[in-house]
Amino acid sequence: MVVDPKDNAVSKFIREKGRYDVAQMRFIKGVLKAGDNVINLGSQTGLEAIYMGKLIGPSGKLFIFEPYSVSYNIVRKNMFLNNLE
Repeated sequence: MVVDPKDNAVSKFIREKGRYDVAQMRFIKGVLKAGDNVINLGSQTGLEAIYMGKLIGPSGKLFIFEPYSVSYNIVRKNMFLNNLE
């Protein structure tokens, strides 16, 4: 997982803990299923997008919007690294 080395908030937490918001991930897991369509707004590093993409699988669609160019490039790398292009 690629993170923003200059981000001392979310990316720093992910670097140190390998995760971010466990409660949010549990919620996502309880809501999404294979084949769902999902919109991820402000995806930052793409951590949640990766998780959602794996849950919905190849029959689902994941639309990611990240306005910050540095984060956008990181998300693209992370999606590629996780075979979720």
